[in-house]
Amino acid sequence: MTGAELALTVVMTIANIYFLIISTRLYVICFFARRYERKLREYRPNKDLLAKRPFVSIMIPTYNEENVIDRVLRACVSLDYDNYEVVVVDDSTDGTVRILERWARHPRVKVIHREDRRGWKGGALDEGLKHLDPRSEFVLVFDADFIPPKDVIQRLLVRFVDEKIVAVQGYHMAKLNSDENAVTRASRTHMSVGFAVDYAGRFAMGGAPPLCGSVMMIRKWALEELGGFGSSITEDYDLSLRLYSRGYKVFYDKSTKALCE
Repeated sequence: MTGAELALTVVMTIANIYFLIISTRLYVICFFARRYERKLREYRPNKDLLAKRPFVSIMIPTYNEENVIDRVLRACVSLDYDNYEVVVVDDSTDGTVRILERWARHPRVKVIHREDRRGWKGGALDEGLKHLDPRSEFVLVFDADFIPPKDVIQRLLVRFVDEKIVAVQGYHMAKLNSDENAVTRASRTHMSVGFAVDYAGRFAMGGAPPLCGSVMMIRKWALEELGGFGSSITEDYDLSLRLYSRGYKVFYDKSTKALCE
């Protein structure tokens, strides 16, 4: 066997092992994803928490979102819940600033403008934490291109079934792109498979579904204990790692779906 043939054999062997591992993981995840509903029934919704009507702070970090900011804020101020606020932390340099000046007059909406983008999205969220209502017990994060359902707060609150569950992750339903092309279709498919199969499978097998940046509700005390969102460009995964390292858990609720682009 020549050197080139040996090298090719090694490469092909490594590739085969890699694809075997990936295929096995996918099979296991799919197997457990089919058992998601069964796993969900093991947890009785925490209706006692919902009855207390805890104060919830919705946080929306924005950067040049003039095309979508009105839409998300209209949805957020129209929820079927009475005890909440909407905090927008804005880094924008476009027309978003002007639109938010109008929204700042709404009794539920608080707008904070940052002078720079230090810490990116995580930095914006950490700045927002400084301005929450003192009554706040839960923080619910949405990106600006989302439309939450009217009952999103109730749906997420009842999933906090014990103190170890400090965060609940909802489902991203990517259906709002009016000018969809091959790239956005591929992205939508990837996202759908992730939430419908990967997240569901991890949760059903007792694994560790990560937070995914939007449609996620977190106990405020846990955020404070974990040091906030952090300045990583992947602040959601970074927060997930810190959360799990402390022995806390994320509840994945596939039934709470928010439309997004």
